[in-house]
Amino acid sequence: MTSEEAKALLEAFRAGELSVDEVVRRFRLHPSADLGFATIDRHRAIRKQFPEVVFAAGKTVDQVVQIVDQLYHDHGRVLV
Repeated sequence: MTSEEAKALLEAFRAGELSVDEVVRRFRLHPSADLGFATIDRHRAIRKQFPEVVFAAGKTVDQVVQIVDQLYHDHGRVLV
């Protein structure tokens, strides 16, 4: 979740479109993704204004691709 998405979620709550329970559920929804060989912090973009950066050293090409795919799906941008 990006900061913009978090703000939109809170705006929807303020407008009465979402309940408190639904907002909490969405914020808790998958704060991390465990790929088996790496755990991705999906909420880093909320805290730091940019999603997690991929440290590629020591990872296989396939592992980097899986991480990049996940981050791009979540945030639309990736730094390796």
